[in-house]
Amino acid sequence: MNKTLYNKIVLLIFLVGILNCNSQTKNNFSNELATCLTNQDVLELNNAVKLFEEKLTELYKSQNINKAYLNYLNEVSNMKISSEFFLDSKSVIGLEKLKNSDTFDKIWTSLSSIEDEINEEEEMVVINLEGNTEDKDQKLDIITLKPNGEYLRCMLNSNPNSPVSEVLNMQNQVPGLGFQFTSKILTDKMTEEDFDNKLNRVAITIGFYYELVYMFQNNKG
Repeated sequence: MNKTLYNKIVLLIFLVGILNCNSQTKNNFSNELATCLTNQDVLELNNAVKLFEEKLTELYKSQNINKAYLNYLNEVSNMKISSEFFLDSKSVIGLEKLKNSDTFDKIWTSLSSIEDEINEEEEMVVINLEGNTEDKDQKLDIITLKPNGEYLRCMLNSNPNSPVSEVLNMQNQVPGLGFQFTSKILTDKMTEEDFDNKLNRVAITIGFYYELVYMFQNNKG
């Protein structure tokens, strides 16, 4: 092999390594959870957040990502997000990937499976589905963070003493708390700078995007 060709190959390998490193750094949202979740779980969470941030960028155009998160929470608290945001093909694929992984069951459980443990006076309606004319007493197919589940324990241990951990603790104690109620707490207490903490981004993605994606997709009509 001549020296010129050899140098080109070395340079190509170097550049590929740099690109892979930059990609991993850019999508490093949940690596801090590797002490209590598997590497595959971390990968699934990183991919899930990446997809959500792509959708936020499409929705809020020129806004920086921190501001986009805060505006998103505010719109969820005021029920201003269209159901189509949660029903597009990108959302469907993103949720399906999580459902097909072991990570899904470490994060969520069906609300109906634990409803007997919930004080009905504390249970809140999650959100009114557009066009839902069914009996108000009909049970919706809703997932909620698994109380004391691996994901929730890991998040609380890795990201304590923040508005997000306050809400996660509330959801741990009272599964099924309404999105409007909890997103309002976060909107009131968080600033754009809080989203420099990437675990806060993970928490919002999981609890205020994918849960809504699941709900809209499984309660149509």
